[in-house]
Amino acid sequence: MNEAALAVSLWHAVAALVSTFVALTGLYVMIMWRILARHEQREDERNRPLMERLEEHGVKLLEHERNLLEFKAELPKTYVMRDDWVRFGATLDAKLDVIRDEMQELRKAVYGGRDES
Repeated sequence: MNEAALAVSLWHAVAALVSTFVALTGLYVMIMWRILARHEQREDERNRPLMERLEEHGVKLLEHERNLLEFKAELPKTYVMRDDWVRFGATLDAKLDVIRDEMQELRKAVYGGRDES
């Protein structure tokens, strides 16, 4: 055989080897993909009851969250914060002190400093 025929024959062998490698790699990838798909399907079937329970608890969680938000919305209407109550009491005490002072001044003006009894 001459050199050119040997080179062509060598390239044919390399091409056949590469195409065989590519075909086997494709076959391997396809087999792995099917195995993983089957595994995923089994996992989905196994986890379905767990997911259903999780969805049920999710609904209950949403109900509790809604109730909490409603409670937070009603809270300022029903209850007074301690600081607000203290401020209100101080304001009320100051107003009562002013009324008492005015009544004492009025008593002094009416009775002229005498004992009213």
